Amino acid sequence: MPPDNLLENCRTSSQHRNVPPVKENKREFRVDNDAGITVATIKIDGCYITDNRLRCDYLFELGEPPHYALYVELKGSDVGKAYAQLEATLGYFNQRHTGVPRTCYIIASRVPKTTTPKVQQLQRKLARLKVLLEIKTNKHTIKTSAYVG
Repeated sequence: MPPDNLLENCRTSSQHRNVPPVKENKREFRVDNDAGITVATIKIDGCYITDNRLRCDYLFELGEPPHYALYVELKGSDVGKAYAQLEATLGYFNQRHTGVPRTCYIIASRVPKTTTPKVQQLQRKLARLKVLLEIKTNKHTIKTSAYVG
C-alpha cells in the first residue's frame, strides 16, 4: 500500500452537515452529517491508488478515529466488477479498519433485484467478512446518525 502521507493527500475532512457529494457519470453518493461528526472523504481511484490494481472510487471514514467505514463504487451496470473492486479495496485497508464496522455501496445505473442469486451470493461473501453490501440506483444519501448511534 502507498504510505500514510499519501492517504492524507487524498483525504478531505468535514464536520459540516452537508458533506460534498462524490459524483461520477450521473452516479452520486451523499453523506448527510446529521450527527455532526468528522467525516473523511478519501479518493481512492486516481489519487491513493493510481496503478492498474482493482480499487473502488471512494472511502468514507465516519468519526475520528474511524468508528465506521463506507466503501463506495460508482458504476454503470457491471455489479460483478464493482464487487471485485470493493473486495480488493477492503483488503488494502483491512489492517486500518480492524474492528471497524464496514459497509460497501455500489451505486449503479441499473441494479439487479436484490433477490437475484448473484446479488445474494455477493452479499453472503461479504457477510463472511462482517461487511454489509448495499446496491443502489444512481443516487443515494446516508445519514451519519444511522452509523454512529
